[in-house]
Amino acid sequence: LDSNINNQNLYLNYDKYNMKDTIENNCKNYLNHQTVISKTLNWYQLSESICLNCRNSNFKFISFSTFNLDISKAYAENFQEGINYINVYDCLNKYQKESYKNLKCEKCNNSFQKIAEQSKIFSASNYLIFQLDRGLNFDKANPLMNILFSLEEEINLSNYIMNPSTPKHYELTGI
Repeated sequence: LDSNINNQNLYLNYDKYNMKDTIENNCKNYLNHQTVISKTLNWYQLSESICLNCRNSNFKFISFSTFNLDISKAYAENFQEGINYINVYDCLNKYQKESYKNLKCEKCNNSFQKIAEQSKIFSASNYLIFQLDRGLNFDKANPLMNILFSLEEEINLSNYIMNPSTPKHYELTGI
């Protein structure tokens, strides 16, 4: 969706504890609010949060027009393994990796619990804009990192996109 449409307004009544209901209702809402830009550029994220105490899951479905690749975290993981470069796939693996946080769980009487979170690309349009996110505030305390980023002219996102009817192969058209 275009940035002038607030994502929060699109969340209508649906069962956030039911993945199918979350996807169906949010897809309908996004499709009803599409513009030429959102049809061309947007991708859709499905996130799941699981309370490790009560084992209940809840889901979020969000639309974005750009995809921020966290290259510094992906590079840090590769560097620990003795690899001194990264590519799009390394960043996507980091994006999809499960993370853990202490958050409030509605099912556990709003008490803080350990929550496992994971996000995936549900679907994408014919074009994706990847932004290389190196972090914030580069100065003497936080210098700009020198990261070797390997670019492929074609990328296959079959292992990263859930929806079988969405494009999976992309060609580099600009930097």
